[in-house]
Amino acid sequence: MEKSGIDYLFFTSQPASTVAAGNGFTYQVTTKSKKGGVKYKLESGPDGMQVSPQGKAEWKVPADFAPGEVNVIISVSDSTGQEVLQTFTLRVEAARPKD
Repeated sequence: MEKSGIDYLFFTSQPASTVAAGNGFTYQVTTKSKKGGVKYKLESGPDGMQVSPQGKAEWKVPADFAPGEVNVIISVSDSTGQEVLQTFTLRVEAARPKD
């Protein structure tokens, strides 16, 4: 790809698909960009989810969060102004009982 002369920007990672209420969700976004200068942004997600400047998505799932699905959209842009989106559905399961 380096020799193709084409600018590229794409995701090379995939998040987990489930998390239990009361637990933490962490996802390190990784990308490939020919030009660099990558910036990460949470476009849409559950309340409290954040994405760091280094591309680490984190969410402390409330213990009383109702089981179901939440949609997440993370955007990545690079120094050329290109932008790509990663969308995924995260299934929240009921809190696991303490032993």
